[in-house]
Amino acid sequence: MNLNWKRPQTGLNFSLALPMKNAPGAMWAYTSCASMILSGIIEKTSGMSVMRFAKEYLFSKLDITNYKWTIDPSGHGMTAGSFYIRSADMLKVGQMVLNRGEFRGKRIVSREWIRESTHAEILIPDGSFVKSSRSTAATPQPAYYGYQWYNEVIKTKTGSYNMVFASGNGGQYIIIIEQLQLVAVFTQGNCGSRVAKQTFDILARFILP
Repeated sequence: MNLNWKRPQTGLNFSLALPMKNAPGAMWAYTSCASMILSGIIEKTSGMSVMRFAKEYLFSKLDITNYKWTIDPSGHGMTAGSFYIRSADMLKVGQMVLNRGEFRGKRIVSREWIRESTHAEILIPDGSFVKSSRSTAATPQPAYYGYQWYNEVIKTKTGSYNMVFASGNGGQYIIIIEQLQLVAVFTQGNCGSRVAKQTFDILARFILP
């Protein structure tokens, strides 16, 4: 299930109240509710709101100051979407991940967590982003999911490149290709549309070697 941001009852409490449809680990299904529960997990373990935690331990260290949270009816920051941030600051997050947790020579996130969170092992059935883009410049490969990060090899006529990427509704992407020391950011407004996947066709045709 994906949250409807226009419904006032959605948010952390709504997500926690939903019944389990399948046993944990039985099948893969993306749900915004799982991402929303991260807000409560961070608050419970750190003793501070996700907004304060992100500002203190991530945004301030990346010199990110211009952003906007959407708050649920209970006062929890929405960690499943409706977060507003500049493309230049999305690049900073991608660069930090590319540098295995470092930014401008300073350790922001542990190297171990970067490796674990981006090392996706959960196969997404028929989940190729390249396939969804209908690109004629790249051959679809299996896609995998980790801790909020996706993995897929993008295979073109000139080479194969492993992508680690974050994906947001409507076509928001932070794409990292370590082989090329490349970070690319895309933003769109194609919510609920296949057109949002055009990113991967653009990447294959105009950006990759």
